[in-house]
Amino acid sequence: MLALRAAAAAGVNITYKILYNDAVAMTGGTTCRGGLTVSQIAHQVWAEGAKPLPLSRTILENTPEDTFRTAATVHHRRELDRIQRELREIKGLSVLIYDQTCAAEKRRAASAGCIRSAEARLHH
Repeated sequence: MLALRAAAAAGVNITYKILYNDAVAMTGGTTCRGGLTVSQIAHQVWAEGAKPLPLSRTILENTPEDTFRTAATVHHRRELDRIQRELREIKGLSVLIYDQTCAAEKRRAASAGCIRSAEARLHH
């Protein structure tokens, strides 16, 4: 967050891409504990001055309603290239939050035959 704050204060043209995974695959798919949620991250970066604030995810139905209080826009990941091209034209600070299931955990669930998320079912 300090880097975002510094970029906003300096008035530089920069886009940060924040990747949010829902599990720590190195520990066998452990849910992240004590970290920020996607909604909390969206609120924080909006408060630091990042505008616009697109949120990209594979499964749009999983988007928490309180994410939108920051005026974030939600897009399917197939729109990622277009969004990134648009963001590079924005003056000042912009942030793209990319919410995706951890790839290693998704593979682990698929190979074990147990599907843990809507995204894993989609790709299985």
